[in-house]
Amino acid sequence: MSANKVNETSSSEADGPPDNQSLGSRFTNAYDSTFRLAIAPFLDNFVKSYAWSSDPPSTIIPGFLYLGDASGSAWLPHLIDLSITHVINLAGSSNFWESSEAIKQEFQRLSLNKQTDDKLKVEPSENHLNSRIDGTFTDEYTRPLVDSKSPNFLPPKYLKIRIADVPSARISEHFDVCIKFIESAQANGGRVLVHCQAGVSRSTSIVIAFLMHSQRISYEQAFRIVKQKRQSVKPNTGFVRQLREFEASLCIEKENVNHTSTMEQCISDV
Repeated sequence: MSANKVNETSSSEADGPPDNQSLGSRFTNAYDSTFRLAIAPFLDNFVKSYAWSSDPPSTIIPGFLYLGDASGSAWLPHLIDLSITHVINLAGSSNFWESSEAIKQEFQRLSLNKQTDDKLKVEPSENHLNSRIDGTFTDEYTRPLVDSKSPNFLPPKYLKIRIADVPSARISEHFDVCIKFIESAQANGGRVLVHCQAGVSRSTSIVIAFLMHSQRISYEQAFRIVKQKRQSVKPNTGFVRQLREFEASLCIEKENVNHTSTMEQCISDV
């Protein structure tokens, strides 16, 4: 692990390939960057249009580490509900809540939708995941989030990683900065959301790498822990190969049963 300090500005970003990156990886990233710039407005609109109906991020470590998709990260009540302070964005979409102004405008929009719901006499539901009307929650559990005139929720610190979800992409080159970002959040009592577009491959790989490094467990052990919390996870074949190489670099003993049992028990009570 390098000793470089993580930049924790509101909009941190890993830009450009390192000098030692392979030619194929450089081409992949260059193509992906060009393609993303062309579709960025459409991607953001797509993400935001489905945000209100998204499921909350999956809890990997209660009160600390969460794994999700782009639409969930774009729905502000999810971030407020989980008290998210740090976000790693590997989706290619925007960092939607990196400014106080954006958060203020979203609260105003949600409050307006709430007033419309009140006029329609919408009854609150016991299940807040099934009570979304006109782009907002309508139950007693979540309503305080949109009732506040001056919300206390601060913009989370973002780390945005530009990488394609293809086997040739060198996600391992981002393990160091992501792990240090998560560790910094943990040291300051923060809560971290790691997300990509679907919460299946890129973000899962980062979460697995963090668990391997922090808990000194194997790839198989870390994968089982994450799979238990989010059934859809499936890093692509290239990412799996890099995670196994990372495991070798950490000199982790295979299948440390006692350690795995302790770790799984620690995060199971959600």
